[in-house]
Amino acid sequence: MRTEILARDLHDHRRSLLAWAIGIALYAALIVVVWPSIRDSAQLTKAFRDYPDALKQLFGGEAGFDFGTSAGYLNAELFSLMYPLMLAVFAIAFGASTLAGEEERGVLDLVLAYPVRRGRVVTEKAVALLVGLAGLAVVSTLTMLLVGLAVSLGQGTSALVAAVTGSALVAAATGTFALFVGAWRGSRSAAIGAAAAVFVGGYLVQVLAGFVDALDPLRWVSPMYLANGTTPIRNGWPLAQYAALGVVTAVLVLASRRVFERRDLGH
Repeated sequence: MRTEILARDLHDHRRSLLAWAIGIALYAALIVVVWPSIRDSAQLTKAFRDYPDALKQLFGGEAGFDFGTSAGYLNAELFSLMYPLMLAVFAIAFGASTLAGEEERGVLDLVLAYPVRRGRVVTEKAVALLVGLAGLAVVSTLTMLLVGLAVSLGQGTSALVAAVTGSALVAAATGTFALFVGAWRGSRSAAIGAAAAVFVGGYLVQVLAGFVDALDPLRWVSPMYLANGTTPIRNGWPLAQYAALGVVTAVLVLASRRVFERRDLGH
């Protein structure tokens, strides 16, 4: 079979995938279930709207900070930070452990002992990461849709899928960056640290650019802004931004292949 490395990676991560799927689905369900109490509380909604502008930037800015609608509520409570953060943590851990982690444990030597090209190893491990992310995205989307029906959320399916897709693309970019650093340096801790710095840095750029005009052009280097800057949960699919995140992910996979093929694993 041409995908035995992919299948092995998914099999090795099956327990963590199940745990992440349950945890993210439960969190998303909890956020959706709370919606009716927020929707019917005029005083609480007014209090949220009166938050300082700087605080609103932490939750997607003024446009996405409307707790009077399901889209504004979900954007502030899920898609402005928490949902992409959870997916990114999973992706970074997966990307850092699948090459660098196995190398540090001495497991990778067993894989490379077979007649298989290094580039294929990297590609299948990257695909395993993306398949895992897609699974988490599908489970959490179905959970939000089903629970949303039970509580009359009134959120459009297409916009919800668009928001979930943006968060998954952020996680894919940061996860493959962890894969790249792991392939380049062979260090799991370095891969986790570098990818976490990219995610946090991108989020801070998005937030600070919201009220510092000089930083506004830098928004376009922030994965978080590309994913959620146009508030997809309200406005639908930003195809150009999503395509840019997809290109970044593909380039990182190709770069991972290149550095891993050239690196001396004996040192």
